[in-house]
Amino acid sequence: MNATDILTALVSFPSIVGTPNAGIVEWVSSYLEGFGITVHILPGPEGDRANLFATIGPSDKAGYILSGHMDVVPAHEGGGAVIHFPCGAMEKSSLAVAPAT
Repeated sequence: MNATDILTALVSFPSIVGTPNAGIVEWVSSYLEGFGITVHILPGPEGDRANLFATIGPSDKAGYILSGHMDVVPAHEGGGAVIHFPCGAMEKSSLAVAPAT
């Protein structure tokens, strides 16, 4: 998989804020574990969502944390017009175009 394939896969999940996110959590977990990366999934207090932590490198040394969101604000919020299906990407002029948050 190249970067475009990964981004296309990630934005294909309907991970709208406040809704279950098991699909994207499982995909990211499986992808990372395929590279031997240690993954911990912690259920959120809502019961239908989870947080994912991945550890790369030795556990006995200080490292770095990369933090990000696996959910997006619904495409119709903020008065913006939806020009394509909100969960997915399309290629336009050699660029991957996806919903912005």
